[in-house]
Amino acid sequence: MKSELQIKTKLLPWVDSRYKFNPTCIVLHWWGEPCQHAKCANASAIGIEIEGNDERDLDHNEKQFQSVVALVHYLKETFHIADTFTMEQIGSTQLFYGITSHKQVDKLCQNGSGKIDVHDQYVERVLTHVKRLANKG
Repeated sequence: MKSELQIKTKLLPWVDSRYKFNPTCIVLHWWGEPCQHAKCANASAIGIEIEGNDERDLDHNEKQFQSVVALVHYLKETFHIADTFTMEQIGSTQLFYGITSHKQVDKLCQNGSGKIDVHDQYVERVLTHVKRLANKG
């Protein structure tokens, strides 16, 4: 098994342990669009890339959906991320809060790419299931 230092220096050269990231937003993406995180959200968001090329792939993969729900729930609880999606403009920096799709973030980015993922019904379904998990806990 590789040590943490080996992983950071060989596999993850972009990791800088001096940089402390305190996420306030979770952005859901799918593979159907070019695989990238919403650039204007990098300062405040964790991106979750979901395998699939379109709405059908996402809506008909229950096992994957349950995994997304579990991960969003874990990240939401760990980082105290709100359910409701909002944006705050501080100077030239945009800060995002809540749980949303790349599509929603992209609409607010100055240089948005016009991405259409993930559809609103999927995000709402994830939020509904995450809230159920939170109420059980």
